[in-house]
Amino acid sequence: MKPPQSRQHQLEAERTRLKEASQRLLAGNPVRSDGALTISGLAREAGIPRYRVYEHHTDIASQFKTAAGRGPLTPNIQGMRHQLDAASDRIRHLEDTNAALRRQVSALAAVITEITHEQHADNIVALPRRHQTNGAHPKARD
Repeated sequence: MKPPQSRQHQLEAERTRLKEASQRLLAGNPVRSDGALTISGLAREAGIPRYRVYEHHTDIASQFKTAAGRGPLTPNIQGMRHQLDAASDRIRHLEDTNAALRRQVSALAAVITEITHEQHADNIVALPRRHQTNGAHPKARD
């Protein structure tokens, strides 16, 4: 008869056996099962009851399903990630281009203003400065 194991020790031992069984099944080298890439096949290969996989090791089950091509991730996930990376790079490039163009527009607006003032310089009349005395408002001339 086996000595009683602590619950944590048992879970860690099951996790180790499940990970090893997963590697064997994915490599096509089953030892204790028919090699089916299912949770039942994984449980048989690891030598533990299937319900234990679903109750205590859902993360390993999910990883196994994904690696076996039966998980929640679609087979073309790499393609979608590549498209997302390319789109993100494109967005960064467009944002940089937009910022550069905004700086150019601002500079060109300043140049246009300066040229406009130079062309109409003969129409500009300098007004004499008004002098304020004792904080009083200057009176309008009649």
